[in-house]
Amino acid sequence: MATPETVQLFVLDQDANPIPGVLFRIFDITGTVFITQQYSTAIDDYAIAEVTLDGDTPPINYAVRLSKTGVAFDGSLGSESKTPQMLSIESPPSTPNEFSFVGETFSMPTASDPRLCRCSGFFKDISGRPLSGLEIKIINDFGPAIVDSYGVMGAGLSLTTDKFGYLAVDLYRHGKYSAMVEGVQVSDNNASSSLSLPRLIEVPDQGSANLLNLLFPVIEVVSFTRTTYTIGVNETLVLNPVVTASDGRILTGVGCEDVIYAVDDLSVAGISTSAMAVTVVGVTPGTTQLTAVCRDQTIVKIPSLGITGQPITIIVE
Repeated sequence: MATPETVQLFVLDQDANPIPGVLFRIFDITGTVFITQQYSTAIDDYAIAEVTLDGDTPPINYAVRLSKTGVAFDGSLGSESKTPQMLSIESPPSTPNEFSFVGETFSMPTASDPRLCRCSGFFKDISGRPLSGLEIKIINDFGPAIVDSYGVMGAGLSLTTDKFGYLAVDLYRHGKYSAMVEGVQVSDNNASSSLSLPRLIEVPDQGSANLLNLLFPVIEVVSFTRTTYTIGVNETLVLNPVVTASDGRILTGVGCEDVIYAVDDLSVAGISTSAMAVTVVGVTPGTTQLTAVCRDQTIVKIPSLGITGQPITIIVE
């Protein structure tokens, strides 16, 4: 019979240093049903994430996905450095349910000017080869400005990826820019054509940033203060989740222009959203899940980690 077991997940970098802040997401063995998640925490010389999973004899198998910005889990350092991986949880365990992982850390280049953020990234073609010669044009959208007594003016920038598909540019922190990605190939009715893809960039207040996250931001975290809420029938629950995008922006209000909130069972609880709040009303006794999904589904990220911080449980008594 399946029994809950404590599982410890250890993660180190290529130099055997602990890597705190790695997100471990646990799924069933098919990789489709989400079970639980936890971040690694630095404890002495280790970085550990601890979760509770059902174990049995024979073991129950799960899939685990690892992610952290600035850390690669692509298998380049061996089988322990790839994602996803399989966990086999035995109960009672013949050996401790402990698993070790390795990630390759790298540092993004940082702008030397404290007013600037170095935005960099790699581009590849549809076969996975470095995409050299890709043109990106960037135009200042925060208008003529004065920074430390000098004027920020002039024409836009025209940038091109190098032979490795790499591009880096220093942009002003807090600056807003229009970007045009040239030569994007699209297919329509079995014919292909090239077009310019317009994007908007909002630069974070930090020394470095992933250019891809700035060009193609998605909703990354919807953070509620609790994981479970209990309300009565006809009682109103007002929630103010904090919404964070992958480019580092914290969105205004509850980000309802970018996030769709829903409850799984409308017979248990109703839901409505405004710019500043998500409101849930108890309908009949029962339990349901409140979920958040990105409104814009045109940006596909692989691996798809979904939105952290949800779903949450709504109990109506």
